[in-house]
Amino acid sequence: MSQEVSTTEVILEGQIDPRKIYFLRFLLEAHGHIGILSTLSRGRIIIHTSEGCLGQVLQLLDEISSKIRLRQLKIIPSSK
Repeated sequence: MSQEVSTTEVILEGQIDPRKIYFLRFLLEAHGHIGILSTLSRGRIIIHTSEGCLGQVLQLLDEISSKIRLRQLKIIPSSK
C-alpha cells in the first residue's frame, strides 16, 4: 500500500538572532531534512518545507523556542 505524500511547498518567514542560523539549519537537517533554511538579510530567514512536513517544522520550532527566538513568523502558502 503506497502512502500519498504532499509536495505542495510552504514557506515560513521570520526573524532570528543571526548567531542561531547555523544551529537552526543543523536541526532542520538532523530531523530528516524537513526544511531548507535560507537567509534573506541579517537575521531574516525563510524555511522552505512541504505541506506534509509543516507540522513537524512547527513542532520543532516550538520545542526549541526557548533557545531560538523566532520572531514575526509568517506562513506563506506557495503560489505554485
